[in-house]
Amino acid sequence: MKLRLVVVVSLLAVLLGSSAQASHARARVGIVPEGFEMRAVPDAAAAARYTRLYVAALGLKGLQVRRVAITRTEGYFYVYVAERSTGRGAFTLEITPQGRLSVRRFPSMDPEMMWNQKYGHRARRDLGMIRERLTPEQARARAAKAIPASTGLRLGSQEHYYGYLLVFLLDPGGRWVGEAAVNTVSGRVVWARFAGGTPAVVPPSADPASGE
Repeated sequence: MKLRLVVVVSLLAVLLGSSAQASHARARVGIVPEGFEMRAVPDAAAAARYTRLYVAALGLKGLQVRRVAITRTEGYFYVYVAERSTGRGAFTLEITPQGRLSVRRFPSMDPEMMWNQKYGHRARRDLGMIRERLTPEQARARAAKAIPASTGLRLGSQEHYYGYLLVFLLDPGGRWVGEAAVNTVSGRVVWARFAGGTPAVVPPSADPASGE
């Protein structure tokens, strides 16, 4: 009887754990949950508030807005979200002034949608199964090799996400002008410059070029 009770308790623990993991797996960033109200986003402060509402609607906890970047051409808001406890990058949202929200498409949709092992569309159901083959140092070396010297770009600071490393690209004057993302499993690199030049950053202290 005692053995049977132990087995039942163990089975319940497994089921409850699986349920919690499945709940996490359903919180796909970029999907707008039912009932989420779209609203105009006039400035960076509004973009940060909008992001917090969205994160709450997804049921995600322990996250904070690290920075908001405003593109010069479209006026889009790139909202960088990080984990409060680990400091590690979680994901980046792209928000239009009209309030349309998606995963960020710069420099490609792949890092947020396909490579992000914790918050992306292919997030691991079991968080213990997250595996990365490259260290941040190795991933950074891949980024350096992928960017032609003729561009004049150099690597600035970096942020580690679940499944990729984000490296900020600086021009010869030390201004933040683009980004490279390196898949820490496959080693694939995508990179691009911002179309309209250096974005405005709020708060200014979170500008990747601020430490230069």
